[in-house]
Amino acid sequence: MVFSKSIFYRLPKIHKTDVPLKPLFAYINLPTYNLSRYLAKILKPYESVIKYGMKHPNELNDIITTIPIEDELMASFDACSFFANIPVKRALDIIHNLLDPNIELE
Repeated sequence: MVFSKSIFYRLPKIHKTDVPLKPLFAYINLPTYNLSRYLAKILKPYESVIKYGMKHPNELNDIITTIPIEDELMASFDACSFFANIPVKRALDIIHNLLDPNIELE
């Protein structure tokens, strides 16, 4: 396999007023790409134990539209740097505890 540098590009967020650019990276030809795919395959069966995750963008909307709100204001905010503040050791401990010791990794 031939490895290359990550490709960095930006896409405009046309739904925003100032049309900011969203940074994107293409990782497909990086050395860690296959490792990421391998880990994703191992962790896939454990998605069902995650309490606070959503698989589809409309899932949150489906949930909050069922909640009656009277005389209140609902606001949404853009989140950034989702993973920058996650303690790596704690995350690894959680993953380790979730992994089934009876499953043999390929």
